Amino acid sequence: MRALEACPERYRKKLRAKLRGMPLCGEFVTQVFVLDGRVDGVARNRCGCRGCSVCDSLHAADVKRDLKQVIDERFEAGARFSMITLTIPHSRSDDLHQLMEWMFKAVHRFQRSVAFKRHVKGWVRGMEIPWNERNGFNPHFHFLVEADLWPMDEIKALWTRSMKTAGGPEVPPHGTHVQELRDRGQGLEEVLGYPFKRQDLTRMPGSETCRLLAETKGRHLAQLCRKWSRRVVELAGDSGQTGRADDAQGRVRLSPNQMVAQVNAGNRQVFDLLVQAAQLLGESWVTGGVASRLAAFLRSAVEAHGWPMPDLPVRPEEGEWSEP
Repeated sequence: MRALEACPERYRKKLRAKLRGMPLCGEFVTQVFVLDGRVDGVARNRCGCRGCSVCDSLHAADVKRDLKQVIDERFEAGARFSMITLTIPHSRSDDLHQLMEWMFKAVHRFQRSVAFKRHVKGWVRGMEIPWNERNGFNPHFHFLVEADLWPMDEIKALWTRSMKTAGGPEVPPHGTHVQELRDRGQGLEEVLGYPFKRQDLTRMPGSETCRLLAETKGRHLAQLCRKWSRRVVELAGDSGQTGRADDAQGRVRLSPNQMVAQVNAGNRQVFDLLVQAAQLLGESWVTGGVASRLAAFLRSAVEAHGWPMPDLPVRPEEGEWSEP
């Protein structure tokens, strides 16, 4: 892999497994969920790497699903929400480690200030770290806050002071953005959407990829206040959920390896379930490659057993569908 080959020696041993696992993330089906005789969901393998767009999107979806109930509850109670974006001046020559140190020290001072505690009733925070060839890394924080009327000038001045106290560069007034939130869904997507952009990870030099993964390892890029965190747990308890929604819905989990073996043995019912799984995967371009390989296997099963050709909304790719 290009990133591994260009990886600095001090990062290479720590990140070798992660960097090798990322290209295969989401490429295999690990579980098929069946509810009332029909496929209700398909799970794919996850590499667990923070820089992986597949893992990030799935993790963010879990967090947003749980937190959305709390936000909806507060909206209905008449709460007022705002979006705050905190940035730092940066250039291509800046060291990411130093930028991250300044950002986290400054945001801690920002949140521990008297003004923040006085105005903010609840919050969720996410860090985004885009990259481009001209300006390098651009770490910045997005906040979704439930707050009373807090003058914008005070917020900007507070962030400038917090960064200065942390030893960072002077933040100009336009380095802090504040706007009232009207679309609650858009706010959560902005804050918890993704820490890295997929196109950035594919464009940046391998050494920069390794530096990004190493410098963000162990850091809390997304956090929410204790009040909202407790409410998420309470709502999960009220709904009777003891784990993921998959457990609460009573869905049956099937192993794809066992399903393939049964199809090869001539089990038409299991074949129909895999057809439904392929159709479900084919609905999204993100999972189109997995759907294509599954469709290729199903077509070979049709030829082997003489079954009617099902409606598969994908084109087969070269190679066989397999499991890790």
